[in-house]
Amino acid sequence: MDYWHSLTVETGYTATTPYRETMKVCPGVVKQVWLFFPQGHVGTTKVRILRGEHQVWPTNPGGWYLGDNTVIQFPENYELRFESFEFVIEGYNTSLIYPHTAYIRLTILPPERPFVPILSHPVEVVW
Repeated sequence: MDYWHSLTVETGYTATTPYRETMKVCPGVVKQVWLFFPQGHVGTTKVRILRGEHQVWPTNPGGWYLGDNTVIQFPENYELRFESFEFVIEGYNTSLIYPHTAYIRLTILPPERPFVPILSHPVEVVW
């Protein structure tokens, strides 16, 4: 499943007081993370993704993604096994005039289940 989210950040938000929105998802495994900063951002909009209060992406604590006509994408293997099934998208904008929108996409596959054979008769294990 692909989950899309657009985050429009008005002026006035800072790294210490970022704008926040919730992105609800399903249980599973995040396999791909994709962010797009359209042309015109000129690096003034910063975005990060959290789960609760824990920063997930970028992985360096206190880090933010930014860009101008930039796509950031990478493979991932982040499991969502426990509630709540949502991410918090935070952003701030250092532009003094314009709001800016960043776009986020997460590809989530169903939880991986271990293979458990079903036996129709008892098996004797010999060591």
